[in-house]
Parts: sequence; C-alpha cells; structure tokens
Amino acid sequence: VAPLPFDHASGAGMLESLVELARVAVQQAEEAQATLQLRRSAEHDALTGSLNRRALDQLLVRVLHASPGALSVLFIDIDWFKRINDIHGHACGDHCLRSIAATLRAELRPGDALGRYGGEEFLVVLPGQDAAAARVLGERLRRTVEHTPVLWRGELLALTVSIGLGTRERGELDAAALLERADKALYLAKHEGRNCVRTAAVTAC
Repeated sequence: VAPLPFDHASGAGMLESLVELARVAVQQAEEAQATLQLRRSAEHDALTGSLNRRALDQLLVRVLHASPGALSVLFIDIDWFKRINDIHGHACGDHCLRSIAATLRAELRPGDALGRYGGEEFLVVLPGQDAAAARVLGERLRRTVEHTPVLWRGELLALTVSIGLGTRERGELDAAALLERADKALYLAKHEGRNCVRTAAVTAC
C-alpha cells in the first residue's frame, strides 16, 4: 500500500519499491505466459493447431473415467492424400491438412475435441454422443469437407474423407479397445470406396 501523494521523506524510497514491484509482476506474467505456451506446444500439433496424439490419448482416458455416459470417437482420414503430395508437393499437403482441420473444427461443439492423430488422420472425441448422434455428425463432417474445396495457388482441390465411428460399450474404460473399433470401421470405409462413414460392430453383451 503506497500513500498518495508521496511525502518528501519517503517518496523516493516508495517509488523505487513500486518500480521493483512492477518489474517483478511483469517478470512473473512473462514466465506464466511462457509456461502456458510451452504446455500448448506440448499438447498441440504444430501444423494444424489441433491436439496431438499424446494429448488425445490422455483426454480420451480422462473422459472415459470421468463419466459412465455415452461417448463416441471418429477416425477421419483424408482420401488419396499421398496423391496430393505426389502431384502438388508437400507444401500443398500441409495446406490441405490445415484447411481440413479448420473445416472440421468449425462443425464441432465446444465440448468436442479434435486432434491430428498422425499423418493425414484426425480423431474427434465426442463426449455425451451415442452412435446415432455421432453418425449424424460424421455424415455432416464428410459432406462439409466434400463441398469445401481447398484453394491452392489458384486451383481448387476437391478433397474427401473416410470416417470410422466407434462408440463406447456399456461400462467400458479401455480407450485402446474403443480406438481399435473406430480404426477397423475406418478401414471398412476405405475398403468400401472411401468418402463414407462406417460404424464399428458392437460386441455382444
């Protein structure tokens, strides 16, 4: 607490103390910002700004243990991505990844999570959504990507995605099993012609 105005006897010392206090406050704010940026860089994919695989795995485990309710995941893979890189170059491929991530993110709810799981593959975690709701969202994401061409150096590139849907089974806490079912559904989508959504088979109780 600094009395204002300063008196002549203590004014200079008080001013020096306030200057030092301000310096310490700025330093602490800068350190807090640096810590926040470091944490963000550790959790996010540098190219797309989405969560990275490690952060997605940790999030999925937390969500599974936080609530016994509905939970679905979508594995999303860009169709013929290698062809894009081969024809247009890797810079174009990176641009497509950023564009696809932005397109997907715009369609999600605030509580949903999007991340790049690896290469041209994304994962969407959907807390509170059962298979029917997740299927509707998956189809919307697929159509949105299909009807949102990516502009690259004056050329419009038409992209599509294949999507595999996995839904939590009753009482399930195994994130790996849930992801494996979604991955198998994605393989089925690829096998059946791409640009489609397929659902993982549910294990009989």
